[in-house]
Amino acid sequence: MLKRMLRLLSVSVMITMIVMVSSAAFAQDDVSKIEITSQQVADGVYVLNTVTGGNIGLSVGDQGIFMVDTGQAVELMDKIMAEISKISPQPVRLALNTHWHFDHIAGNEYLGQKGVTLLSHENVWKRLTTEQKLTAFNMTIPPAAKEGQPVETFSDAMTLHLNGDDIVISHPGAAHTDGDALVYWQKANVLQTGDLYFEGLYPFIDVEHGGSINFMIDVATKVMETINDTTKIIPGHGPVSDKAKMQAYVAMLTGIRDNIRALIAEGKTMEDIVAAKPTQQFDNIWGKGFLTPDQFTQLVYSDLIREKK
Repeated sequence: MLKRMLRLLSVSVMITMIVMVSSAAFAQDDVSKIEITSQQVADGVYVLNTVTGGNIGLSVGDQGIFMVDTGQAVELMDKIMAEISKISPQPVRLALNTHWHFDHIAGNEYLGQKGVTLLSHENVWKRLTTEQKLTAFNMTIPPAAKEGQPVETFSDAMTLHLNGDDIVISHPGAAHTDGDALVYWQKANVLQTGDLYFEGLYPFIDVEHGGSINFMIDVATKVMETINDTTKIIPGHGPVSDKAKMQAYVAMLTGIRDNIRALIAEGKTMEDIVAAKPTQQFDNIWGKGFLTPDQFTQLVYSDLIREKK
């Protein structure tokens, strides 16, 4: 049993490191090739896209700019700020991290040094202000620099009355991680999900830090009950989306979860399950991102096998 659990932990951490290390290397090696583009989502709401990193949402108006997530690499911040200046001459005053992963927090220190107020869920603050360990790889992640640590946190929800809108920031419970935040512009009818939702690619689920495919399905299903067919959705990764596309995403997660769970119930090993291709019917649409179908299968397996403990 102990060997089995260590193997499962290794799978989870291995995928974490594949995603984080490979993406970080890309950001450092190819930053000069990355172009930042902007798109207006609604009046006063924009999204910045880097293709390889997480989406950055913006509330823009006379009261200043509120930034949702801060990018994948500090080396990109000059480009990000230049693109923002094309949208508005107003300064960035506030920035929120939707979770603790590097591709959503890399600009924190840069912004903090300029006096931007950093916000997050309390669990993100805990991750960024303390040493984090990846036991299976004997790795230690140091705390973020002081200027890159959130200075204001929330536990359940908070509201910003900003730029003519009421912007509700809420923690839906653990899903992608244990510190996820959703951002909803009430008047503009725009929802930014962080990595609860990946559009057009299989999502990374941080099982080691409180995430779960079951939680992601449950939370995403509940979120869809609060929006309508005209809501515009800024996902953590991928293009601006809508409720119908998010429903397809949840159907994909549910289908793959159920396929793998059934194979586990039959006593199949992880190797057997990967060979059975439980994601195959979804691969054409979702299987061309940074997690391959086999990697996503291993990730979901390592999560679901805990149900049998």
